[in-house]
Amino acid sequence: NAFNADSDTYFVQVTPYTGVDARAAGYEGPFPASQLLQDDILAGNVPDITVTAHLADTLGDKGLWIDLAPYLESDPELSKEDFVPGIIDSCYQNGALPFVVPYFYVMPVLGKVSLVGESPGWTIEQFLDLCEAHPHSQLLFRLGPQWLLQELVGTPGSPFVDRAARKASFDTPEYRRLLELLAKAPYEPLDMGPTVGGVPTLPDPQPYMAGDRTLLYIDSAGGMAGVWSVNEYRHILQEDFCYKGLPTRDGRPGIYAAPGLELGITANCKHPDGAWQLIRQFLLPAFQEKLNSLYFPSHLDTLHRRIQNCATYEPGLDSGDEPEYIGISAGLYDAAHTSPSGSRFSDAQENEAVYAAFKQGLSQQEMDKLYQMFLDIYGLMDYDTTICDIVQEEADEFFGGVRTAEEAAAITQDRVQTYLDEQS
Repeated sequence: NAFNADSDTYFVQVTPYTGVDARAAGYEGPFPASQLLQDDILAGNVPDITVTAHLADTLGDKGLWIDLAPYLESDPELSKEDFVPGIIDSCYQNGALPFVVPYFYVMPVLGKVSLVGESPGWTIEQFLDLCEAHPHSQLLFRLGPQWLLQELVGTPGSPFVDRAARKASFDTPEYRRLLELLAKAPYEPLDMGPTVGGVPTLPDPQPYMAGDRTLLYIDSAGGMAGVWSVNEYRHILQEDFCYKGLPTRDGRPGIYAAPGLELGITANCKHPDGAWQLIRQFLLPAFQEKLNSLYFPSHLDTLHRRIQNCATYEPGLDSGDEPEYIGISAGLYDAAHTSPSGSRFSDAQENEAVYAAFKQGLSQQEMDKLYQMFLDIYGLMDYDTTICDIVQEEADEFFGGVRTAEEAAAITQDRVQTYLDEQS
């Protein structure tokens, strides 16, 4: 509406694709609206601009979008260097920029410094050494071995699959070690908290993370809930922690982001210059500074200011929204909430004490570490479901005692490499 009001040349008309509409049309799965839009595009019903969150990774290299790189490079107020490197770099496909991501969310993997050290990032060998040194520890809070296997083969920095180089590396000692580890790794189902609105709340993760009961914590319930999640991590881990990330093939931190929005201009757009004038509004600080706290701006200066604003606690100060949700992934609620029936804590006084701990400002060291975590983002989450399915099928054969680890690794190598070769 604001764009239309200010423009005397171009007019934007929005066509919504909702999950309700998509399911009514027979679409299922986690992202039915994206599937409906994808089918419409392939059928020739192509809009000028697409606004999606789960589509560009499947269609971005199929020539349906124009290259936005020339527009970004010639923009008087924006450049590639203005954005989080791991975000903007992941938007490029085959040298072109089919879409941009104005904001994102992230699910960091953390570990206690006493267990994983102070330096972010590690190789699969270092990860396996830690796990084997703690055979009685569960690997991740809340998430089981199957989830970990999918992440280690499906994410862009996978130690076992380099999709850009079309190379699989499963028939290796490290993958066989991983299978053996996952087969015997302890896993604790959670003792869920009270039901609120029909949904059970998560228990306090702190007891699960005591000592070496669990090696790694991942903020998996909706992602990092704003900058103030640092206070939550401090409460959960009870000591200095490191944004370690998942292991990767090059040892960089395996920290991955999911797009909150993907914006692209389709090849049939008759007025791409006008379309860019709309898209660039989402990339400028004036818009980025107004994002709610559950998303992080891709614009580096805006992101840095948001973090630096947290030296003292003021709800909503890190963004343009109302009081911050300060502990979503731990089952906590916003600081204004005091009803024991809506909290995992039955005692209101204890509730108040916990909230007080969460309403601390961040130290400069904490803010610096957090900003570095964003700079360390490896890329956007982008799973090849065919590879994940192959790996899971063959791993299940090993877990079920049908094959040895050596046999499962060799067959997985052959199947995945054949698939990668077919994609060339």
